[in-house]
Amino acid sequence: MTQTKDVVKKFIASPYNISGIASGNTNYRNFVALLHLLLVKHKKKKCFVLFTEIVGLDKSLKICKKLKLPWNNLKMEYMEAPTRVSATIPEDLVGCIMEVSNLRTKWDAVVCSMDKSVIAKIMRQTQSGESFRRFGHEQMASIEEYPECCAVEFIDMKWNVIEICAEIVGKSEEEVALDPETEEWVEWAAEDLRQSFGYSAKLIAVATFVWTSPFPMNAGLDRLVGFSKHNQELFGEFKVATLENKQDMWNGGAETMRKYPFLTHRACKSCLENTKNSPSAMMNKIYSGFCKHEFPELHDAIIGAVDGTIAAFEKDLS
Repeated sequence: MTQTKDVVKKFIASPYNISGIASGNTNYRNFVALLHLLLVKHKKKKCFVLFTEIVGLDKSLKICKKLKLPWNNLKMEYMEAPTRVSATIPEDLVGCIMEVSNLRTKWDAVVCSMDKSVIAKIMRQTQSGESFRRFGHEQMASIEEYPECCAVEFIDMKWNVIEICAEIVGKSEEEVALDPETEEWVEWAAEDLRQSFGYSAKLIAVATFVWTSPFPMNAGLDRLVGFSKHNQELFGEFKVATLENKQDMWNGGAETMRKYPFLTHRACKSCLENTKNSPSAMMNKIYSGFCKHEFPELHDAIIGAVDGTIAAFEKDLS
């Protein structure tokens, strides 16, 4: 225990990126990520996932080794799947968007757990034809034990942005224009997706554009800038049409930090309204109590970083 406390003190004094989530130049997310690794270490939580594509394998393994946490690498095919049947997007485009998301986004990760049988099970699921093979927010919620209500709302909100963009593209008389790099990728993808599902290159191009446009992380900022230059009118419509949805997501994230600062997931509206008995409220109470009792310096570091992180959120929105 003394060695673990030393690791925590050193991390607080000199933190580094282990969360992969931006927090306005504060270390709030990194401190919370450390807490969740400690929860795993003390068997208060089954697993924690570090996305090495964002964090880096070296930093992921560095903190795991310091805490003496068992771990293993995951090779995942990421697929963003809606939790409901789309009311506005044609069925073939929905399927094509999901396949494009699978092809375009690879999420290599490290999963930690004190129960090696749990790691082995997840490894089987991500490497085989079982349900975790195509990994998305639903699978992430299962591994991290997020409340189902929060996971469903989050997936719905993310997919809603995609629906909005798809509807705009469908109604527009403007053809989707791809930058040369993306066009080359679409030509490559068409070889597989046409043969497997019968999708045309044109449909794949639209699916790629719709999937990538709302989420810069799916393509990188350079790619997004290329899209924007080629499709200024469509991007302008996207920005206006998705503003309320994105505002709701940002506000929900900020409110979660205020009410439940020890969680890694975004709490749903129901959990945010019921701050005493909701799944998120109960989870935050357990995690904060553990942190305050076992690692008070980390508890104070997390609380101390909340206001600065929320201020950064609000600045980004203005």
